[in-house]
Amino acid sequence: MVLAAAGLDRLGLADTATQRLPAEDFLPDPGQGALAIQVRRDDSLLAELSRAGDAVAVRAERGTMYALLGGCTLPIGAEHTSAGLRLTGCVTALDGRH
Repeated sequence: MVLAAAGLDRLGLADTATQRLPAEDFLPDPGQGALAIQVRRDDSLLAELSRAGDAVAVRAERGTMYALLGGCTLPIGAEHTSAGLRLTGCVTALDGRH
């Protein structure tokens, strides 16, 4: 069974994981973990939570998916890192073999 490490960590069950899969071998879905909150234009309550780099990362990852005509049924992974503005992506076979 593969579970998200973040969920196990939150539940206090991190020590039950027998293995953590390296991100470079198992890229997340484009935009995975992104959170959007809609607010009024003049409402600065959540302004401190917004980071420009996060928006760039989500656009880059989702742009990869759109360029490959991907969606929920195509196994596409993408991860944008701020180090050198690097975008890594992959497309795997539907059966997961390649």
